[in-house]
Amino acid sequence: MSSVLAIGLMSGTSQDGGDVALIETDGEIITRFGPTAYRSYAKPERDLLRRAAAAAANLSDRAARPDGIAEAEKLVTVAHA
Repeated sequence: MSSVLAIGLMSGTSQDGGDVALIETDGEIITRFGPTAYRSYAKPERDLLRRAAAAAANLSDRAARPDGIAEAEKLVTVAHA
């Protein structure tokens, strides 16, 4: 099997920023680690993420986006992009 490049993106539970890593893999074994990067969230962004996480903890409807959840989703998407 030939190797491919893969990018991993993550915004962890600490809500301090987003991480990105590049690896080369054959799908089973990492054959090479590439560069990594980090983008920290500004205080207003962290505050928004914390409010949205608290609101999401009580959701019963997975499609609902109250209390800044949609805004937080957009923030993380744009930060990762």
